[in-house]
Amino acid sequence: MYQIAIAQVQSSTDKQENLAMARRLLEEAKRKGAELIVFPEFLMALSPGSQTAAELTEIAEPADGPFVSALADAAKDAGIAVVATIYEPSTTVDRVFDTALWIDRRGNIVSVYRKLHLYDAFGFKESDKFCPGDDLAPLTQSGDGCFGLMICYDL
Repeated sequence: MYQIAIAQVQSSTDKQENLAMARRLLEEAKRKGAELIVFPEFLMALSPGSQTAAELTEIAEPADGPFVSALADAAKDAGIAVVATIYEPSTTVDRVFDTALWIDRRGNIVSVYRKLHLYDAFGFKESDKFCPGDDLAPLTQSGDGCFGLMICYDL
C-alpha cells in the first residue's frame, strides 16, 4: 500500500520559515513510512488581504527557483515525493500563478499545474493577485504512480 502524508499546516508570510517547516515535516513523514507528502495551497507563503499584488509578485519564484530547488533537494535526500504549491511569476503585471508541483522522490519536477479557476466570492477576490492558468495538468505516470494535480476551487 502506498503511504501518503497530508501536511495540514498554517503557513506564515515568511517563505524561509515555511520552507524550514516543510523540510521538517518531510523528514517526519519519511520516518513514519510515507512515500509522498502533500502540502496545502499557499505553502510558499500566506498572502494576507493587506498584501498588495505588487508585494506578492516580489515573493514569486519560477519552478526552478531557490524555494522549489530546496524542496527538491529535500525530497531527493529523503527519497520521498512531494506535492507543494508556490507563487510563480506570470507575464501579467502584478499577478502571479498559484502553481502546484509534483516533485518525485529523485528530486525531479514531474508535473506543474497552474490553478485555473480563481475564487472570487464572499469578499475574497483571488483575481486581484492571481492570473489563471490555461490548461489542466495531464495525468502523469512516474515511479510514484499515476496522478493529476488540482488546486482548491478547481475541484
